[in-house]
Amino acid sequence: MVQYDETAFELEHGNEIITAADQPVTEYATVYLYEYPGASDPIQLDRVDLMAEKLYTDEQGRQWGFVSYIHAIRDKWFCLDEPANPDLAGAKRAAVPSGFQTPTMLPTGSQLGVIIGVVCGVAAGTLTAVLILFRRKRR
Repeated sequence: MVQYDETAFELEHGNEIITAADQPVTEYATVYLYEYPGASDPIQLDRVDLMAEKLYTDEQGRQWGFVSYIHAIRDKWFCLDEPANPDLAGAKRAAVPSGFQTPTMLPTGSQLGVIIGVVCGVAAGTLTAVLILFRRKRR
Protein backbone atom coordinates (compact mmCIF):
# COMPACT_ATOMS: atom_id res chain seq x y z
CA MET A 1 0.00 0.00 0.00
CA VAL A 2 1.13 3.51 -0.79
CA GLN A 3 1.28 6.02 2.05
CA TYR A 4 -1.00 9.03 1.81
CA ASP A 5 1.27 12.05 2.20
CA GLU A 6 1.70 15.65 1.05
CA THR A 7 2.31 14.58 -2.56
CA ALA A 8 -0.82 12.42 -2.66
CA PHE A 9 -2.81 15.23 -1.04
CA GLU A 10 -1.58 17.69 -3.67
CA LEU A 11 -2.47 15.29 -6.49
CA GLU A 12 -5.96 14.82 -5.07
CA HIS A 13 -6.64 18.50 -4.28
CA GLY A 14 -4.39 20.17 -6.86
CA ASN A 15 -7.24 22.12 -8.43
CA GLU A 16 -8.13 23.58 -4.99
CA ILE A 17 -4.58 24.70 -4.14
CA ILE A 18 -3.57 28.18 -5.23
CA THR A 19 -0.23 29.95 -5.28
CA ALA A 20 0.01 32.42 -2.41
CA ALA A 21 0.55 35.86 -3.85
CA ASP A 22 1.69 38.67 -1.57
CA GLN A 23 1.54 36.57 1.61
CA PRO A 24 3.36 38.35 4.46
CA VAL A 25 5.96 36.69 6.63
CA THR A 26 4.24 36.15 9.96
CA GLU A 27 5.84 35.47 13.34
CA TYR A 28 4.20 32.67 15.31
CA ALA A 29 4.73 31.98 19.01
CA THR A 30 3.62 28.38 18.38
CA VAL A 31 2.65 26.71 15.13
CA TYR A 32 1.80 23.10 14.26
CA LEU A 33 2.98 21.71 10.93
CA TYR A 34 1.10 18.86 9.27
CA GLU A 35 2.05 16.44 6.49
CA TYR A 36 -1.17 17.58 4.79
CA PRO A 37 -4.24 19.45 6.12
CA GLY A 38 -5.88 17.27 8.78
CA ALA A 39 -3.03 14.75 9.01
CA SER A 40 -2.13 13.19 12.34
CA ASP A 41 1.08 13.73 14.35
CA PRO A 42 1.77 17.44 13.78
CA ILE A 43 5.20 18.92 14.46
CA GLN A 44 5.28 21.81 16.94
CA LEU A 45 7.55 24.77 16.32
CA ASP A 46 7.95 27.73 18.67
CA ARG A 47 8.97 31.29 17.79
CA VAL A 48 9.16 30.90 14.04
CA ASP A 49 8.56 33.16 11.04
CA LEU A 50 6.55 31.55 8.22
CA MET A 51 5.27 32.63 4.84
CA ALA A 52 2.72 30.49 3.02
CA GLU A 53 3.79 29.55 -0.50
CA LYS A 54 0.49 27.86 -1.43
CA LEU A 55 -3.01 28.13 0.03
CA TYR A 56 -5.79 25.60 0.49
CA THR A 57 -9.22 26.00 2.09
CA ASP A 58 -10.60 22.84 3.73
CA GLU A 59 -14.22 21.69 4.02
CA GLN A 60 -14.66 23.63 7.29
CA GLY A 61 -13.53 26.88 5.65
CA ARG A 62 -10.15 26.96 7.41
CA GLN A 63 -7.29 28.28 5.32
CA TRP A 64 -4.05 26.31 5.25
CA GLY A 65 -0.64 27.51 4.13
CA PHE A 66 2.13 25.39 2.64
CA VAL A 67 5.80 25.88 3.49
CA SER A 68 8.43 23.98 1.52
CA TYR A 69 11.29 24.36 4.04
CA ILE A 70 11.65 25.58 7.61
CA HIS A 71 14.33 24.48 10.13
CA ALA A 72 15.29 21.37 8.10
CA ILE A 73 11.62 20.36 7.81
CA ARG A 74 10.28 20.01 4.28
CA ASP A 75 6.87 20.20 2.64
CA LYS A 76 4.44 20.87 5.51
CA TRP A 77 1.07 22.57 5.89
CA PHE A 78 -0.07 24.83 8.74
CA CYS A 79 -3.47 26.27 9.53
CA LEU A 80 -3.45 30.03 9.00
CA ASP A 81 -6.68 30.42 10.99
CA GLU A 82 -5.59 28.33 14.02
CA PRO A 83 -1.80 27.86 13.85
CA ALA A 84 -1.40 26.99 17.55
CA ASN A 85 -4.23 24.43 17.64
CA PRO A 86 -2.81 20.89 17.83
CA ASP A 87 -6.29 19.33 17.62
CA LEU A 88 -6.79 19.85 13.88
CA ALA A 89 -5.42 16.40 13.09
CA GLY A 90 -8.08 14.33 11.41
CA ALA A 91 -10.74 16.97 12.06
CA LYS A 92 -13.57 16.25 9.63
CA ARG A 93 -11.38 15.74 6.62
CA ALA A 94 -12.28 13.50 3.73
CA ALA A 95 -11.43 9.84 4.10
CA VAL A 96 -8.08 8.71 2.77
CA PRO A 97 -8.66 7.57 -0.84
CA SER A 98 -8.65 3.85 -1.57
CA GLY A 99 -5.21 2.45 -2.30
CA PHE A 100 -3.58 4.66 0.32
CA GLN A 101 -2.87 4.29 4.00
CA THR A 102 -2.42 7.09 6.49
CA PRO A 103 1.24 7.89 7.25
CA THR A 104 2.74 6.59 10.47
CA MET A 105 5.60 8.12 12.39
CA LEU A 106 8.73 6.09 12.96
CA PRO A 107 9.33 5.02 16.55
CA THR A 108 11.64 7.36 18.42
CA GLY A 109 13.65 7.19 21.63
CA SER A 110 14.86 3.59 21.54
CA GLN A 111 16.14 4.03 17.97
CA LEU A 112 18.38 6.85 19.13
CA GLY A 113 20.02 4.53 21.67
CA VAL A 114 20.63 1.89 19.01
CA ILE A 115 22.17 4.44 16.64
CA ILE A 116 24.45 5.82 19.36
CA GLY A 117 25.47 2.28 20.32
CA VAL A 118 26.33 1.36 16.72
CA VAL A 119 28.33 4.55 16.18
CA CYS A 120 30.25 4.04 19.44
CA GLY A 121 30.91 0.39 18.53
CA VAL A 122 32.28 1.32 15.11
CA ALA A 123 34.44 4.05 16.65
CA ALA A 124 35.80 1.65 19.29
CA GLY A 125 36.50 -1.01 16.64
CA THR A 126 38.31 1.50 14.44
CA LEU A 127 40.41 2.75 17.37
CA THR A 128 41.32 -0.83 18.31
CA ALA A 129 42.34 -1.65 14.73
CA VAL A 130 44.49 1.51 14.49
CA LEU A 131 46.23 0.73 17.81
CA ILE A 132 46.94 -2.87 16.76
CA LEU A 133 48.36 -1.75 13.40
CA PHE A 134 50.43 0.99 15.07
CA ARG A 135 51.96 -1.49 17.57
CA ARG A 136 52.83 -3.97 14.81
CA LYS A 137 54.50 -1.22 12.79
CA ARG A 138 56.71 -0.19 15.76
CA ARG A 139 58.14 -3.72 16.17
